[in-house]
Amino acid sequence: MQLTPDQNTGDNGDYFRNNMDSVPTIIWITNPEGFCTYLNQHWYTFTGQTKQEAEGFGWLDATHPEDKEKAAAVFLDANAARKPFTLLYRLLNKNGEYRWAIDTGSPKFCPDGTYEGMIGTVVDIQEQKLAEEALRKTSRHLQMATSSAAVGTWSLDLDTQILEWSGLHKKMWGYDEDRTDLLYEHWHDGILPEDKQEAFAQVAAALENHAQYENIYRIKRADDGKIRYMRSIGQYIYDKQGQPFLLTGITIDITEQKEAEEALRYRKALLEAQNEAIPDAILVVDTMGNMLSFNRHFATLWNIPKKIIDAKDDAAALEFAMTQVADPQGFIDRVNYCYAHPEELTHEEIALNDGRIIERYGNPVTGENQTHYGFIWFFRDITKRKQSETSIRESENRYRVLSETLEQQVAARTKELHRSNEDLLQFAHVASHDLKEPVRKIETFLNLLEQHLGDDLDEKSRRYIDKIHSAADRMNTMIEGVLAYSTINAHHQKPQKVDLNQVIQHIETDLEVKIQSTGATITYSQLPTLAGAELLLYQLFYNLIANSLKFAKAHIPPVITITAKPVADNNRQAVSITLTDNGIGFEPEYAHTIFNTFTRLNSKDAYDGTGLGLALCKKIVARHGGSITATGAAGEGAAFVIVLPLEQEQEGF
Repeated sequence: MQLTPDQNTGDNGDYFRNNMDSVPTIIWITNPEGFCTYLNQHWYTFTGQTKQEAEGFGWLDATHPEDKEKAAAVFLDANAARKPFTLLYRLLNKNGEYRWAIDTGSPKFCPDGTYEGMIGTVVDIQEQKLAEEALRKTSRHLQMATSSAAVGTWSLDLDTQILEWSGLHKKMWGYDEDRTDLLYEHWHDGILPEDKQEAFAQVAAALENHAQYENIYRIKRADDGKIRYMRSIGQYIYDKQGQPFLLTGITIDITEQKEAEEALRYRKALLEAQNEAIPDAILVVDTMGNMLSFNRHFATLWNIPKKIIDAKDDAAALEFAMTQVADPQGFIDRVNYCYAHPEELTHEEIALNDGRIIERYGNPVTGENQTHYGFIWFFRDITKRKQSETSIRESENRYRVLSETLEQQVAARTKELHRSNEDLLQFAHVASHDLKEPVRKIETFLNLLEQHLGDDLDEKSRRYIDKIHSAADRMNTMIEGVLAYSTINAHHQKPQKVDLNQVIQHIETDLEVKIQSTGATITYSQLPTLAGAELLLYQLFYNLIANSLKFAKAHIPPVITITAKPVADNNRQAVSITLTDNGIGFEPEYAHTIFNTFTRLNSKDAYDGTGLGLALCKKIVARHGGSITATGAAGEGAAFVIVLPLEQEQEGF
């Protein structure tokens, strides 16, 4: 069973408490659950807590807030494991001062092995802790001084002028650190002549004022001739009569520091030059909004008076800026927001009273450790740009209105043109009928005239009548051709599958008389089936075959060959169809012009026709989204290559 001072009664309990309270160390006892059941009087004297405040886990309230969680965890873990522990934390005394203390506890067990809790002591080690800290600081300083390898010591006996150099000091001057024959002149002569006067003037002033001196000068090393910067700190040592007998001090090689300073000055000058070269206004401020630097464009853009700029008066500059903006309260609210959210990149457009628009970008200045140092503000006058944007928007609006007007006009003109085309189509039908009627009458009356005169016609009259018949036939053919050419685009046709083999068969039937009379041969096989207008495709190949029959060589039967092969045309599946003949051909320079309207390469007396056949072929091929080309040579026949897609992309054409 656990035995605590509160559970003892009578003289034994008082004796125990008196003994515990007389110990100049804090003593504490807990039960198995870790609940503090006893603290001797030294705890209450030290902390100022009452018994009700301290017992249980109240003792944790006297520990430093930063140590409280760790102290509780270490104690509870040790209590749960029933093992000793040592804990270092800061304890609040009754004067409100935190002092370092070491808490040591051990488990208590009954003779039968039952765990009773922990018992331990708390010792104030504040002075020891401070002494350790001071020792660590001294050790760090000494380590920094010795590890820098750039500090040399020296002392000059003023009576004998003997200079004692440390090995490192000799090495800094470019001498072997083990040399013993070095004199004061070796040290003195190493200093550059242009730096000696100032250096020794400071030494003389220190002697006169009984003060320490510090100067910076350059030396030329004895071994490699390199120029090094040195900082020398020294003082005179005086005897009892006040007479100086020793000059001693240290020398530090600060070449790297001077080079770094020079590099920093260079970078600063370069940065300032860059800032001045940038057309934007730049302002750099710290976290409190104090002006650190700015370029000339900043003062010019904001029209800030020179006296404010020269004084770098932050409050005056901000106050003046607020008089320039159209919305002062909104401006200051946004500035305050930026300072309250230093992690954000900001951007805004500021309207000024004089009509200008200023664009502002805010970039936080953050170090590698995410420390916030301030802001860089970039300002740009975008008045002209905003005016241009307004002009562009107005132009766009005018263009949109104009475009809508043009669309309406085009729609009206298209409607009118469509009506005109319909009228033209109607006229073409009427005209063809009206024109063919007189031709038929000419043919009729010629026939009647021939019958009436009979054998009375002489040879010359018959020749004239034949010419009239020929002219009438040509007129009839021309009327049909013009009608076909003018009406090819008149009808919107839905594509259908067309077997070109059947198309050629129909053409052979229709041209049977001509084929037999000329002894022509037409060869074709395995022509494709493709989407298109059957009537137009019939007319296409009818015209080509009829052309080959018409322009055959005299006394040589025409031979027409039609072949086909698949090709790719503009990423579409297509077929290339080639029609060749052995006719009279044509000169190569006419390969493109033969598809023009009313183009004739031969005399109309030698070959009848309107000159519209190949033009009609080109138009039909274009309607199907394809192409047609021709090659040939005079007297060697002609070849026509037609490329047609297998499928039509549109529902109608």
